[in-house]
Amino acid sequence: MSDTQGSIDFDHRIDIEEQSSKTPTKVSSAETAKKAAKAQDKKTKAHTKVVKDSIEEGHQTFVKEKEAKEAEIELKAKTLSTSDQNNCKQAVPDVVMFGDDLFKLLSKASSVKEGFMKSTKGMFTGKGCVVQVTTQQINPDGSSSVAEAVTYVPGVKISETKDSHGLIIGRKLVSTN
Repeated sequence: MSDTQGSIDFDHRIDIEEQSSKTPTKVSSAETAKKAAKAQDKKTKAHTKVVKDSIEEGHQTFVKEKEAKEAEIELKAKTLSTSDQNNCKQAVPDVVMFGDDLFKLLSKASSVKEGFMKSTKGMFTGKGCVVQVTTQQINPDGSSSVAEAVTYVPGVKISETKDSHGLIIGRKLVSTN
């Protein structure tokens, strides 16, 4: 920045020296003001260019840093396939749980690659079910978001579907009537 200003000041001095080496003439204050304004205009244009270049360089640095951070963000694989406490304890050895497994998984969809998980769980209360819906997602910036909704559905219970070996392969809400 100072090199540019220095060259402008130097050029301006040359103009003045050239004028002073010529035959001495009276210079009116209007001409002096005009020359000063012209010199100031040159300085302003040079300064504006330096500022624009600096802003562009800063923007390019910001973009490079942002791209580098995005490249560093990698989705960590989470265990999304568990459906009950026993299954979860086997899949996630350091999980800590308390209480009975009151909520039963009704449905679940997840994708590590796409970074989302949606599930519906139900808890039988004796006269109906509390139903909880959960959506988790990994945002483009690497952060995580969770949305949940809970409601009570009267007059239903959880029905389980089992395979030929007695393993639960599905659950759904059915009327108690």
